Amino acid sequence: MADTQRYFIELAYDGTNYHGWQIQHNAISVQQVLNKALSTLLRMPVETLGCGRTDTGVHAKQLYAHFDIGRQEQPIVDGPWSMDEGQQKKAQKRTIAHNPSSMDEEQPSIDNEQITSGNIPSTQAHGLPTVNDTLSTTNHGPSTTPSAANHGPSTMDHRPSTTNHGLSTTSSTTHHGPSTIDHGLPQKTRSLNALLPHDIAVKRIIPVHADAHARFDATLRSYEYHVHFEKDPFLNNLSWQLRDRPDVGLMNQAAQIVMEYTDFSCFSKSNTQVKTNNCKISRAEWVSNGDKLIFHISADRFLRNMVRAIVGTLMMVGKGDIKPEEVRRIIESKNRSNAGVSVPACGLYLTEVRYPYL
Repeated sequence: MADTQRYFIELAYDGTNYHGWQIQHNAISVQQVLNKALSTLLRMPVETLGCGRTDTGVHAKQLYAHFDIGRQEQPIVDGPWSMDEGQQKKAQKRTIAHNPSSMDEEQPSIDNEQITSGNIPSTQAHGLPTVNDTLSTTNHGPSTTPSAANHGPSTMDHRPSTTNHGLSTTSSTTHHGPSTIDHGLPQKTRSLNALLPHDIAVKRIIPVHADAHARFDATLRSYEYHVHFEKDPFLNNLSWQLRDRPDVGLMNQAAQIVMEYTDFSCFSKSNTQVKTNNCKISRAEWVSNGDKLIFHISADRFLRNMVRAIVGTLMMVGKGDIKPEEVRRIIESKNRSNAGVSVPACGLYLTEVRYPYL
């Protein structure tokens, strides 16, 4: 990894037209489209690895992925970051300790794909052509951009670059001070967005430590599930329409019961290859918002199809089919057939992914 620089990319997308996040053989995915756009912009093969997987039709307001490229070919960055020594060691331990098979989370999920983990292959220099940038000036001589070969915490000093051989428009200086973020959208981030369809948007690209991992280092993931009641053509594919309003009070009673447990085998897709079905839920709550109901749930990890199965079970409570206390029996049975049906994908959003160093 000494010859490569790792980057996190933050994006959002409307999942209506995609068969989830992860690349599939016979269907279009968000990851496939993003990889193609990055490869086109950088004029080299680029492979991303996401923080999780979304099912067909599921949306993301925030999803992170990481990718590696050769250090000689620096892409755009929105701003620097810094990781203190303690956070750096934690990230390294997490990367070593996690077994990819134990993280087969919904995050969200894809029915037919197992997530691919491990380091992305290093990419060597390919002689990138330049892309116009307001911060760069043409210089056909040797590059004056300092190397960022230090593997410790780094902060980028945003000074105009005199190099014209890569995509970076910033001269980088490695130090251990606080980071300074440039909140403007760089030209090449706009260029990347111009290569992407209207339903995928890149928010920022961030240089990170070589051991930073979009999947293993995430400490919290949050989802929302949206329900509406009045027919609205503008909410088609973005929310689940119901005819009758469920009892929100009863559903929240049941949601509190869900939070008392950690083994959610009853809400997981069958035949998933994970070492544990334990998840630590920190929030599970229905909130009324005008004509909408929004279910908020946060946890350290999620099983495949877990959120949609929980919503389906809580809807059984809200409609009076079962009492809140019966949710205990369902969870303790560890049997998927005892839980509610999986609700439609259109109402589900991945809304937040947290890292200790972002």
